Amino acid sequence: MARIDPLKPEDMNDEQRQAYDEVIAKGGRVGGPNSIYIRVPELFRLNQDLGNYLRNNHVNARLRQLAAIVTVRRWNGAYAWGAQGLR
Repeated sequence: MARIDPLKPEDMNDEQRQAYDEVIAKGGRVGGPNSIYIRVPELFRLNQDLGNYLRNNHVNARLRQLAAIVTVRRWNGAYAWGAQGLR
């Protein structure tokens, strides 16, 4: 059981649905924490922009991976650590 149930598109208000539709049209990500962020459409949009920047900047994939695992390890993110395939 989720702590906060994700909103279904048909249950969103106009502003939430507009943000959701914009992201879908751009091929953005709507699952995971984004399904909760949509409750605050501006946060949802900002998070999309941040994710796009981090994925598409000049830092190579190997260095991004290193930054991710160092951060996850620092904060003891057991799930994220496991999702990275590390033990």
